[in-house]
Amino acid sequence: MNAYLYPACAIIVGIVTLIKLPTLWTRRTPTHVVLWLVFAGTTLLFTISSPTVWPRVSAAIGITNISGLITQGLVIVLAALQQVLVLLWVHDSGTAWRKVRVRLSLFALVLVAMSALFFASMARGENPNDFALAKAGQFPYYLTVYVVSFCVAQGSTLRICLQCARKVSATWLRRGLLLTAVGCGADFVYAGGRLGDIVVAAFGASGVAWEPVVQIAAVTSAILRPIAWTIPSWGHHLTDFWAWVGRVFALRQLAPLHARIVAVVPEVRLPLEAGTPVDTRLYRMLIEIRDGQRALQPWMSSLVASEAAARCGEAGIVEGEAAAVIEAAQLRVAVEAAEAGVPQRDFFAATVAEPTDLAGELAHQRAVARAFRSSPIVDAVARDERNRSAEREIA
Repeated sequence: MNAYLYPACAIIVGIVTLIKLPTLWTRRTPTHVVLWLVFAGTTLLFTISSPTVWPRVSAAIGITNISGLITQGLVIVLAALQQVLVLLWVHDSGTAWRKVRVRLSLFALVLVAMSALFFASMARGENPNDFALAKAGQFPYYLTVYVVSFCVAQGSTLRICLQCARKVSATWLRRGLLLTAVGCGADFVYAGGRLGDIVVAAFGASGVAWEPVVQIAAVTSAILRPIAWTIPSWGHHLTDFWAWVGRVFALRQLAPLHARIVAVVPEVRLPLEAGTPVDTRLYRMLIEIRDGQRALQPWMSSLVASEAAARCGEAGIVEGEAAAVIEAAQLRVAVEAAEAGVPQRDFFAATVAEPTDLAGELAHQRAVARAFRSSPIVDAVARDERNRSAEREIA
C-alpha cells in the first residue's frame, strides 16, 4: 500500500512546499521558516519512504537499511519542529524559544540514541516496503526508543494544542490547534501499531494484519499537518466564502416571497443595475419586503393574527418562530386579497417581530419566507379567511 500512499503524499506536500517557498524571501519570520522546514521535511520523509527510492538511498550511502534510520529520524525531527511551530503560534518568539530549548536537547539525545542502537543491531537485507514491521524482532530496542520518544513528543504537542485552544481568541488559530491535535491522534494510531509490531515479534508473530491501518494513519497525519499549520492564514477566506454562500441561499429563499409582494405592490421595488453585488441585492430585498408588508396592511385582519397565534400555541411553536408564522399568515392573506381585488380595510397591523440588527432581520425574514411557502398553519389560516370572504359575499 505504501507504494501508492507514500509517493502520493510526497507529491501533495511537495507542491505545498514549493508554493510556500517564496515566503522565505517575502516574510522570513521564525514561524514561516519553521513551517517551510516542516513541509520540506515531510516531503523528504515520504519521498525516501517510497519503495522505489528507499533502496537507492541506502545503496548510494552504502549502509543497509540506512533509509529506515533517515526516515524515522525525520519523524523525530518533524515532531520537534511541530512543537516549535505550535509554541511560536501561541507565544512571542523569545518565550517560545525559551520553552523549546530543553525540548530540542532531548530530541537531539533521542536521535543520538536511535543512531547508536541502529548501528549496534544492523541486519542484512533491505526492507523498503515494511522496514519497521520486518525488523521489529531484530531492532526491538532501536524501535522501542523511536516509538516511545515519538509518543512522548506527540503527547506533549497534543497537550499544548488543547491547552492553548481553550485560551486563544482567534477562531482559525484555535481550529488549527485542534486540527493539529487530531493529527496527533492519528500519530498515536501509527505508534500503537509499531509498538504492536515489537510485542508480537517477541512471540515470533508479525503485525502484518494491522499494517495497512498504520500506513493510513501515517499518511492521514501527514496530510492534516499542512492544513492545520496553514489554516490560520487562509481560514478566514473560508469564512467569507461560506458567508457569501449563505447570502446567495438567503436570496433564493426570500425571492418567492419578494416576488409575490412586489407583484401586488410594485411601487416598493426599486430597479437595480446588472451585476449588483449579492450583499446589496439582499439588503435591498429585505427593505422591499418590509416596505411591501407595510403597503399591504390595509388588506390585513386582526382576526387572522389572532387565529394564527392560537394555532401556534396549540402546536407548541416557540415565540420567535410563532412571530414569523403570524406575519407569514398576515402576508399570505393580504397578498391573496390584493390579488383578488378585495377592497381595502381600515385595519393596520403592526409587525409581530422587530429585530434590532441586520442579522436578526435576515433570520426573521427567512423564517417568514419558509412559513409563507410551506407552513400548514399559514395554509389553514389562509383557507379559513377565504371561506369567510366567500360567506360575506354570499350574505
